[in-house]
Amino acid sequence: MRRVLLPLLVGLAVLAPVLVAGPSTAVAAVPAGSAASPVTTVAAAVSPTRSSWSTSFTAAWKPYGNCGVPVAQLDTQSYAALNLDSSAGGVGQYANGKNCGRMITVKVGEVCVGGRHNTGPVGTGFCIGGKLVKDKYYGATQTFVIADSCPDNNNWCRNDAYHLDLAKPALAKFVKNGTVMTGLSTAWANRKVTWSFVSAPKYTGDIKIGFRRDSQKYWTSVLLTHLQNGVGGVQYFQDGQWKSAKISGKVGQAYELGATVPNGTKFRIRVTDALGKPVKGGASYNFSFPTSCKAKCTAAYTPVSYTH
Repeated sequence: MRRVLLPLLVGLAVLAPVLVAGPSTAVAAVPAGSAASPVTTVAAAVSPTRSSWSTSFTAAWKPYGNCGVPVAQLDTQSYAALNLDSSAGGVGQYANGKNCGRMITVKVGEVCVGGRHNTGPVGTGFCIGGKLVKDKYYGATQTFVIADSCPDNNNWCRNDAYHLDLAKPALAKFVKNGTVMTGLSTAWANRKVTWSFVSAPKYTGDIKIGFRRDSQKYWTSVLLTHLQNGVGGVQYFQDGQWKSAKISGKVGQAYELGATVPNGTKFRIRVTDALGKPVKGGASYNFSFPTSCKAKCTAAYTPVSYTH
């Protein structure tokens, strides 16, 4: 489905990417291994800080992760996956896709020295027989966008309520005191991290809308990207009334729409972000089925322009 998980544990960091406009375009931290249930609901643009371990992965999307967005359409090439399930409390931080498209800040923590990490069995601890050490990478930061879920059966993603899985190429982009921390990708094993949800830094412009592969007038699924606080819900206007759109499975940024008239080609939607706030004050987005798709869209993502 997605990529090969590497048993490497990561640290968190924040390098704020500049998000450009589209074409129209408290709770205390819960320590890793805690039995406390993870909090998966979102109540603020800046969330409580989570403490966790982290793995990294080499992306093998065909053509996208579980949030549904192709890599080329992401706001930043520093992207991450949240745990799909959690042994500590059922639904993981992926929250059935509701945290897709949100930004997190990640800060690098301690490295495990002289020990071994959880290799899979349920209930197995992290950094067994070792000790946690603050090395030169400690405190480096970076911003990531949530683009996937971590559903592996080895329990790296399950035993830790707030586990993070980071795209391996992004490990070379952590910054500390204005300096890029080269070499971190090879020094990542058994890393502790802290992280929190944040509003997209330096956000400008408006959302982007694209039709998913296999969309047609009888079944239409669109991807919503470039939101300051992710996407929490979508309504479409049909036959004179607003109706709630459903997420396409657990593909968190994909919503199935109806046209303004059944089986039509014109669409009108309004969007709520992950914090429950109407996007652009509740403005409607008006667009049409792409003429380039003809009867059915064959590309992974076909962008469209819109009017308000």
